[in-house]
Amino acid sequence: MAARGGIPLVGFVESGGARLQEGHAALGGYGEIFRRSVELSNRTPQISIVCGVSAGGGAYRSPSLTDFVVMTREGRMFLTGPKVVRADPRRGGDDEELGGARVHGRNGVAQFSVDRDGDAAELARQLLGLLPSRIGDLPPR
Repeated sequence: MAARGGIPLVGFVESGGARLQEGHAALGGYGEIFRRSVELSNRTPQISIVCGVSAGGGAYRSPSLTDFVVMTREGRMFLTGPKVVRADPRRGGDDEELGGARVHGRNGVAQFSVDRDGDAAELARQLLGLLPSRIGDLPPR
């Protein structure tokens, strides 16, 4: 719809990722999401709002393929679940240390951190007010 209408895309991200028992169909679904995000790149602004726990494919899309990432205080992103990471005796830390807004702000994955979902939506509105609707258009005055 964003591509057809030439409008920005804002997504609220929360995902447990694919489970092995779901097989190739789940991974194919993520591939389709990735493909569409890349197709929108350089055509329309994309903002991801991470408002809950996102692991695996649900976390890959946000940091790597959208223009801006906003994380709420409850937001977490992991390439694999925190239980798996903590099972490694060389690793430790709580969920915030392993995948929270502070760590992703430091590593450059998340550009913004806010307290609540409503704050994230308001920030996305403000960002969209500064950006053109389509890449190549002039931004609003």
